[in-house]
Amino acid sequence: SPGGAAELITNMENGILVRPGCIDDLANAMIFILNNPDIAERLGNNARNIISKLAPDLIINQWKDYIEKQIQAAKTHY
Repeated sequence: SPGGAAELITNMENGILVRPGCIDDLANAMIFILNNPDIAERLGNNARNIISKLAPDLIINQWKDYIEKQIQAAKTHY
């Protein structure tokens, strides 16, 4: 199991998963990326899209907005 990385990375969509500690898998993945620049670019772009949605400031603001909406809803109901 790749561990925590598998929760963020979908193999060949936004990265390449390799078995932990497997140097051969890592080397093969790196060679694959070097030999396939179009795929590397697509994986990188997809990874950046995921990370932008997980930025701490964004998540904090989403929670803040949610809590404020809940407070306003509670005030109008009571």
